[in-house]
Amino acid sequence: APDGGAHPRAVVGDMLALLGAAAAAVYFVAGRRLRASLDLWPYVGLVYGSCFLVLLLFAAAAQVPLTPQPPRELAIFAALALGPMLLGHTGLNWALKHSPAYVVNLTLLGEPVGATIIAAMLPGIREVPGASTLVGGAVVLGGILLMAVLAVLPKRWRVPVVRAVAAVERRTGVALILLLAFCLYWPLRLAGIFPLPA
Repeated sequence: APDGGAHPRAVVGDMLALLGAAAAAVYFVAGRRLRASLDLWPYVGLVYGSCFLVLLLFAAAAQVPLTPQPPRELAIFAALALGPMLLGHTGLNWALKHSPAYVVNLTLLGEPVGATIIAAMLPGIREVPGASTLVGGAVVLGGILLMAVLAVLPKRWRVPVVRAVAAVERRTGVALILLLAFCLYWPLRLAGIFPLPA
């Protein structure tokens, strides 16, 4: 905005983000209940088929032509169907039967971290994240790992583990975050993605 404040439509974006988060929460809680009685493939067939029909209706309502598509676009669509949808999303739906919905939902926070790593490795993109992005990614992955560990611990051990993690964080503060960032940076550096500092 000209006065340096937020863009007038930023509130609309914020509301859409909250609506999306609420929809995802409902989706995962409902999925957890349905997966108790449905096997994986009938469940994802129902979910993906419903999504397909809704998207067709939206495309028809918006009068967006779906065909023809160039071969490059078809290849991208196929890659999206095989990678993020079939492996990623179906994996999340598989996990709903074996883990609490909040744990499965929390793993979605790792998507931007994975996308950042992929963007850094792809030859056509090669977007190298900055130090703050590495630190943020390390914190997110650390939080996901902590929640996953807490979810499988017996209940009597959870409180002591949380207290121990909090005590370590209080004593080390930034040092713990830097250690997590270091653990994320060096595997990518050894893979040739990041240059050595000058």
